[in-house]
Amino acid sequence: MILKTNRNYLIFVVILLILVLGRIVPHPPNVTPLIGLMVFSSQLLKGISFLLVPVIAMFLSDLIVNNYIYAGYFTDFQILTPGFIWIYSPIILFAFLTKAKLFQTVNFPKVVGLSLSGSTIFFLVSNFGVWVSSGIYALNFQGLLHCYTLAIPFYGNSIVGDLCFSISLYVAYKLSTEISETSLKKI
Repeated sequence: MILKTNRNYLIFVVILLILVLGRIVPHPPNVTPLIGLMVFSSQLLKGISFLLVPVIAMFLSDLIVNNYIYAGYFTDFQILTPGFIWIYSPIILFAFLTKAKLFQTVNFPKVVGLSLSGSTIFFLVSNFGVWVSSGIYALNFQGLLHCYTLAIPFYGNSIVGDLCFSISLYVAYKLSTEISETSLKKI
């Protein structure tokens, strides 16, 4: 029991560190391991951890990004990213989607589907938030379309990054499963 608890804790911490580092190290816009790791952490983490890991990772990385990397854009210390509700809510929504009964088994089509769903949910919700709260766009249908249109390059980056991370993790998962099964057969 203690070994299992330590293993879960280790998985929790490792995924958390990868997510935080994935947002801090230089990368193309919107290309992070968040969605890919969320697809698999829902399979690996027990209890509410599937939700806590991405939210804590976003919070910790936001503290670093906002107060060190982009500190020049703010006049004081930032606890939460301005407009955080539009960033965190699609992540929370996606976390619950990954726990849906339909996705309890891992296969290639589900990994691709979840990855594309995560990219799309984040694109739709976060850019709706930009439209509603930034003051940059007219608050009408044309303004909303303009906001989404200008965000398409970021959406493309998200899709490519999320698919690359998700598929890479899927391949690693399948290889490790096959290696484990082969090892057990030899015993």
